[in-house]
Amino acid sequence: MRGLLVILLSLGVPMGCAAPAADGDPELRLLVSDVAAGQVLAVHPARGTVEVLVDAGEVPEPLSPDGLAPAGLAWRGDELLVTDMGSGRVLSFDGESGAPGGVAFDPGAGARLEEPCALTLVDGGLAVLGNDTRNVLLLRPDGAVDELGGGAPPEIRDGHGLLALPDGRLLVATSAGTAEVGMVQVWDVVRGERTQTWLPPGGVLQDATGLALGPEGLVYLVDWFGQQVLRLDPRTGALVDRLLGPTLLSDPVALAFDDTGRLWILERHGLVTWHPLTGPERVLADAFTFGRGLLVDG
Repeated sequence: MRGLLVILLSLGVPMGCAAPAADGDPELRLLVSDVAAGQVLAVHPARGTVEVLVDAGEVPEPLSPDGLAPAGLAWRGDELLVTDMGSGRVLSFDGESGAPGGVAFDPGAGARLEEPCALTLVDGGLAVLGNDTRNVLLLRPDGAVDELGGGAPPEIRDGHGLLALPDGRLLVATSAGTAEVGMVQVWDVVRGERTQTWLPPGGVLQDATGLALGPEGLVYLVDWFGQQVLRLDPRTGALVDRLLGPTLLSDPVALAFDDTGRLWILERHGLVTWHPLTGPERVLADAFTFGRGLLVDG
């Protein structure tokens, strides 16, 4: 049985602002993957509810033999794509009911992919980031599979997030604890080559985990260890500013914009929102076991 957990959302946008309230769109739905709970959750800010959309116990064993460990989320039409860190596959679900649809991508024996943690549509195909294999697999529209990184030594170390830019470039967020601490790699997916490495100066970036493209064209980057959200120039990766810091955020991991330009920031256990006219506010606390992926719907 899918459980329904009702959570009172503590919002309170200042009166008189032209910005849309965080709970103002009755159709807005946020999907959150909870990798530790084996669930994909649907958050309805306007209703004040969080409900289970996908549960590991309802996924047939042939699809996920080791039990669903959902991480990356993406839309392909009305189809919800979910990376399963347990099976190393990308699984498909109905976006409304959460019913399992099958295996959308299984690298099989011909390609290496372990603990896929993020995915995105790019260049007419699908890009999947493998955390343990330190690579990105590209499923081309013709069915061919190519690999980015994964060499010796691996070019992509401890990757956590992906962002496909409108010009066809693919950004890969990587973590600290490596020789290149807290960086964003820029890849040309057509040529299969890394073209840039973004390293904000002075150790500002400690642990790049999630990426989003803002409505004004800036790249928004979430930093888990640094407890912050940074804004970067999309051409050069130069640091524009620090939008939010540790006074509000706690273990931020992913972020996404809705259609009104409001930014939603997923933390390990909670959810924060930000709008340029109203600033930041906490929406949820202690709602997730280990939130990993965030997707906006509506």
